[in-house]
Amino acid sequence: MKGQSSIEFFVYFALTLTVFSFLYVEMVDRQISMFDYRETSLATNIGEKYGFEVENAVKAGEGYEREIDLPSQIFGSNYNVTANEGVVLVEWDRDTTVVSTNYAGEEVKISSEEDSLKVKNNGSVHVVSR
Repeated sequence: MKGQSSIEFFVYFALTLTVFSFLYVEMVDRQISMFDYRETSLATNIGEKYGFEVENAVKAGEGYEREIDLPSQIFGSNYNVTANEGVVLVEWDRDTTVVSTNYAGEEVKISSEEDSLKVKNNGSVHVVSR
């Protein structure tokens, strides 16, 4: 009788560990996908804001000048943003995000390593450090 209850205990314990292992793996997968979603969402927001500012500079015309604030990193990674021919490309260590824009002028590129930025239109659109 004692042997049977010991075997049952180990069988139930093994089944419980197996179920918890599957649940743990599922939880980790969901956390990873949530982190990827947050990272991509932040990059998309940066691209949309940058595209909006560059579009405004074109619409406002020569003499336009405005400071823009963008995050310094995407969850610990430096990034580059390029606006060119209807798209804004946000590139960082782990991924690249493409956002559409109405801007169709010359390529305008920045790096997150530049502290503070200013969008200018002096005949053509430029983004420079303040």
